[in-house]
Amino acid sequence: MISLIKTTLALLTGTLLLLSTHSLAFTEQNADKPYEDALKSFYISELNAAIIHLKNALKNDPKHLPSMVLLAEVYIAMGDGASAENQLEKAQNNKADESKVLPLMLEAYLLQQKYKEVINAPIAADTQKKQLNKIAILQGRAFIAMNNLAQARILFQKALEHVPNSIKAQLGLAQVYLLKGNILQARAYLSQVLAVSPTNSIALTMLANIEQQVGNKLESLSIISQVIELNNKDFPALLTRASLYIELGNFQLALNDIDVITTEIPNEPKANYLKIIANSALGNTKEVEETTAHINVVLTGLPEEVMKQNPVYLYLAGVLSFQQQENLKAQEFLQKYLAIINNDTRALKLAAQVELSLNSPFRAKTLLVKSKLVDPDDIETWSLLGQTYTILGELQLAENYLIDVVNNKDNPKALFDLANLEMLTGKFSQAIIHLEQAKSLDTNVSLIVLLAEAYQKNNQFEQALEQLDLALTLQNDDSVLHLRKGILLGRLNKHLLAKKSLEQSLALNPNNLRTLVHLSRIDVIEQQSDKAIEKINKKVSELKEPNAFLLIELGNIHRITKNNNDALDAYKKAFSVDNNNPTALINIIEMQVMLGQLKEAITLTNKFLNKNNKVGSVYLALANLYMADKAYEKAFSTFELAVKNSNDKSNIYNVFADAQLSRSDFEGATLSLKRSISWNSENVDSYLKLFNIYVEQKNERLALDILQSISERSTNLVFLKNLEGDLYRQLEKFDKAENLFLVSLKKSKNRQAVYGLYRVYKQQKQFSKALSLLTDWTNDNPQDITSQIAIADTLVATNQLQRAAEKYQNLMKEFSEMPILLNNAAQVFIKLNQFPQALAHAEKAHSKLPDNVAIMDTLAWSYTLNEQADLALPIFRQVIIKDFNNAEIKYHLAVALYQLNRKGEAKKYLKTAIESENAFPDKSDAIALMKKLSGE
Repeated sequence: MISLIKTTLALLTGTLLLLSTHSLAFTEQNADKPYEDALKSFYISELNAAIIHLKNALKNDPKHLPSMVLLAEVYIAMGDGASAENQLEKAQNNKADESKVLPLMLEAYLLQQKYKEVINAPIAADTQKKQLNKIAILQGRAFIAMNNLAQARILFQKALEHVPNSIKAQLGLAQVYLLKGNILQARAYLSQVLAVSPTNSIALTMLANIEQQVGNKLESLSIISQVIELNNKDFPALLTRASLYIELGNFQLALNDIDVITTEIPNEPKANYLKIIANSALGNTKEVEETTAHINVVLTGLPEEVMKQNPVYLYLAGVLSFQQQENLKAQEFLQKYLAIINNDTRALKLAAQVELSLNSPFRAKTLLVKSKLVDPDDIETWSLLGQTYTILGELQLAENYLIDVVNNKDNPKALFDLANLEMLTGKFSQAIIHLEQAKSLDTNVSLIVLLAEAYQKNNQFEQALEQLDLALTLQNDDSVLHLRKGILLGRLNKHLLAKKSLEQSLALNPNNLRTLVHLSRIDVIEQQSDKAIEKINKKVSELKEPNAFLLIELGNIHRITKNNNDALDAYKKAFSVDNNNPTALINIIEMQVMLGQLKEAITLTNKFLNKNNKVGSVYLALANLYMADKAYEKAFSTFELAVKNSNDKSNIYNVFADAQLSRSDFEGATLSLKRSISWNSENVDSYLKLFNIYVEQKNERLALDILQSISERSTNLVFLKNLEGDLYRQLEKFDKAENLFLVSLKKSKNRQAVYGLYRVYKQQKQFSKALSLLTDWTNDNPQDITSQIAIADTLVATNQLQRAAEKYQNLMKEFSEMPILLNNAAQVFIKLNQFPQALAHAEKAHSKLPDNVAIMDTLAWSYTLNEQADLALPIFRQVIIKDFNNAEIKYHLAVALYQLNRKGEAKKYLKTAIESENAFPDKSDAIALMKKLSGE
């Protein structure tokens, strides 16, 4: 019995925080009464009642965001992580703010023992300190569960850096030291907590555990009983008291506490374990057998990765792992192999490819240099070194190796092959140079056609047409050449000439399906879609077997004509004909996303990749699907697979950077854009994105370096001056910025320069100059509504509120009652204290754009200012879930709650608004209201 008790204590102490009570969260939505009733029940820990109310709320409105999130919080409080995760995923799909959802999702993961998901959670770069504190604490708890106390301590200390004196972080550190057996240090942290919060149940429970460990059982029992008096459903405290009762021989009292836990959480392993001990002592054999069987089922359901270690394979295992894209495993196996046989060039080259897949080009270079020393004549090693030096930005070395490859082959053919590679990687300008060199040595149709394609992809359409005409003088009876010319003429909007070339192509080969498809596209352009569909269907019926290419085109036509269901049906038919066709698949998933079938699209794409795991375009599509599904970690790892399996790595890295920027991962985006440029130095779009990052970071030197690179690839002076002007505007070097925008405007009166100059004046509060500039622009461009709104905004900034209101009224007469105009007008009327007019405009804006957060806040605030807080509250509940860190919204909600005499809740929202890192205009009013509430 003694050994069992000691084991029990170790289990209890080791997972204490995982069972801690959860802080109340102030949730969301409907003007729906069930939600507000649920919120009240949640506050007083009547969780079953809260669930009933929330299910009623969601029955009335299945997309009610506040109810989804509150229901997740209730499930978390009940220890049901899977149900909580399900609700939070629904909330994410309905655009709940990640800063609200993420900490709750981590708690749900913890309850399910999904520790890796907690540790690897994607955190946006702009996450506020309070959220970072919460996340670090939850990750620290995950490391405790994994028995990694060193990492747990680091995370809890990091949490304290974000929020000094954070009680939960101090409790985490106390637990770490308690698990390490350092009772003195654990007591020190608990003393700090109890000095601030004498009734903190977690601290008292841990203190009771310490007293239990040092043999002060009665003192421990006294402390833990105090905790349970505060909350008779405090599960960690009940577990501690049950273990104390067992030590003291009061087995029935132990079972009484255990029953309270298992009634709410029947699968809780530790409670069931104590139940076995207590029933064993009482001789309740049947109960012991039943509980033992139950806990065995629970443990069997734990993730396999928690139970097993991966095996070690060396070279062959490395090969297999690399083929299965398990690159970290491959790296480990190959390192061990090369430690034994260090001169095997096969392993060195494979290990280098693994390192490139893991974005470790420096390690790859080391391995390849060694391989070259072993076998200096291995051309594959040279090629890999060329790729590696390109990634590292050592372009001269990269070029040297690639030229070595070229020089070791027949020159024209080698140049052709190199150009082919450059085409695949998007380096069209360089491909043109090499193809022109090859053409001067050996003119043949294949080379000329590739040169035409290079010019076309480089947007040099006239030069491409010249090459195709040359190819046709050499081979005029080639249906494909006439097809290429027809396609190119279509790109040049020369549709009659294009049609003539395509008809020549079809006359030479009536079975050239691509020609037929392009002729049908001309029908669509000429608004004869029915004719195009008839043409395709006729050919489909003539063929002996269904043709995926034609069915895809049929889907495209339906898609253009907005017949989405017909388009999806055609794509699915194409895919049934050829289920290895990535084009058919990508079209299907695009339609599924459009039709709201995101999960189905992800499932289908993964199924395809299980059979076809080398298709970069499909990995890219899957990465974008994961981004839409907010599965960011999966998305980022899939982008890496897209890079690995795509020839045009520059484009993939460019798209990857967009995804990283959407998550405020500027460091990652910068690296991706540099890699994009290293793969294709002519990718101007990547330069522009990198320039914008450096501008945002106010890094003048690096931004100017990139601007120089852009200027080497663009002769558009207006474009370049506007970029430089925006850089100096961000750096607040306003004189320089103004001069640059004026130079741009002198060259050409353009919108970008006008808006850049307007922002310069606005930032310096030179409102008369801003008004003069905008008025001049709108006189010439009266349909530019953005500039009209900017004029109204400038009037507001100069406190010309009546003029601003009149401006918005005139704009609504001219441009119709657009939601943005209605919303902005409502805000002006609020500033004028004309609250009924504000409400009238806000209601109209909301009727036109009901899901926009800014419009919802304006409407709810207008209701509040019109003394209709009961109508405002349900809207505020929705808004706060969609924009959780918005301090102004929290202040508005606090005012509404104050009007409804819910002062306690109002104070909590006021506190978080005032302490927010984000400034808001009414902060002084928020502070005044807090003082008033504190004095009542």
